[in-house]
Amino acid sequence: FNIVFYKKGKNMPPKVNFDRDEIIHAGIEVVRKLGPHAITTRNIAREMGGSTQPIYRVFETIETLEAAIIRKAEEEAIKVMVNYNEDNRHFLSIGLGYFHFALHEPHLFKLVYMSETKPLFFSKDNDLREQLLNKMKEDKDLQNFSDETLHNLIRDMSIFSHGICTAFLISKDERIKNEYKEMLINMGFKLITYEHLKLNNIINEDEIKRRIHNEHNNS
Repeated sequence: FNIVFYKKGKNMPPKVNFDRDEIIHAGIEVVRKLGPHAITTRNIAREMGGSTQPIYRVFETIETLEAAIIRKAEEEAIKVMVNYNEDNRHFLSIGLGYFHFALHEPHLFKLVYMSETKPLFFSKDNDLREQLLNKMKEDKDLQNFSDETLHNLIRDMSIFSHGICTAFLISKDERIKNEYKEMLINMGFKLITYEHLKLNNIINEDEIKRRIHNEHNNS
């Protein structure tokens, strides 16, 4: 529904409508400009050129508003990862898209993936991550992998990518950007290679774990 408020005066000015999506969009812009900790009804109202009262008619608490803004920012992040294309290597493109999002939307990245209110997790039950799974299924290098393997790949790549992105955002050193990108590409190839070796019974993961365990106990 639309929220309408008017300025005081004898002549009624043109009405200004703020619906739920517009409030969320204003919240996203506040984060882009001021950072994740700037999500307040006052800042968002200022961004929209209105008062805080209309916001509370749509969102009962600041927590519900923040959750909606985080959800929208995560949708934007997933969109970047889905649309990013590195030589039609869709799995590698997801990791590089994650890095691209961190580079170009650092405040939104921190809101979604480094937020105190939204702990980072890599659950297969996240509905937005299904879009990434579908992208991976188009990758010719992953055609024979099961959904479970694809989930494991995206989980492992996410953990590594997150570490790289966090390190870059902390250092803010543009000189290492290409180095980090190359590290992401190399890790992507290693993960794919490992799963292919398992699929073709060239390596046995349980046997490797058993040998490591025995060597550790015998050392």
